[in-house]
Amino acid sequence: MRKHLLIIVLFFSLGFVKAQIPIIKSNVADEFKNSSLVYKTFHNKYDLLIAFRTFSGWRIGNTNYIEILAYKNNSWKKILLTYPDNNPSKQTIKKSSLNKIKAKKLMGELESQNFWTLSNDSINMQYLKPQTVVANYAKNDTVFIVANFPHNRISVLDGSSYYFEILQGNNLRSYHTADPEEIAKHFPEVKSRIKFIKSKAAFENALK
Repeated sequence: MRKHLLIIVLFFSLGFVKAQIPIIKSNVADEFKNSSLVYKTFHNKYDLLIAFRTFSGWRIGNTNYIEILAYKNNSWKKILLTYPDNNPSKQTIKKSSLNKIKAKKLMGELESQNFWTLSNDSINMQYLKPQTVVANYAKNDTVFIVANFPHNRISVLDGSSYYFEILQGNNLRSYHTADPEEIAKHFPEVKSRIKFIKSKAAFENALK
């Protein structure tokens, strides 16, 4: 009886893990896929792959790092891909296992932030559109429309840029934004940027 119960619990547990794997839709053109190192290296090798890299203005050395979490056959892997500048074909790939509890937590956090459907336009918005006040008024046959001016653009010098690529079969999504935490201080109304920041934090925590 206990054996049968264990099998049932294991079955539903595996099903729950698989149910968390989202369906990815591309947000890039084929030209981007053909130039993507992640796509060319890992195409059709995993059921789901999330790649992350950081580019900073204060960079030391000439090695590029791409941190990856990949899922296949009910198993998660942490992958570190490194390569020297201007020579992506000279790759070094190191793999290790990712704890399933961490993976499950990450999938839940990413889902809660709508990570799989974020828009690059939204997460990179650096000004707010003017909002027209509903109560306009007329005087001497002239209609006056009162509107708020947009915020000025924010520029950050020597900041960091963050890149995500999500790969599933032939589908590839790409997100890229610079200095999201700093810009979010000035534009907290842009919720997509906040979702990106929280997703990035969840991914980085899963790698620890």
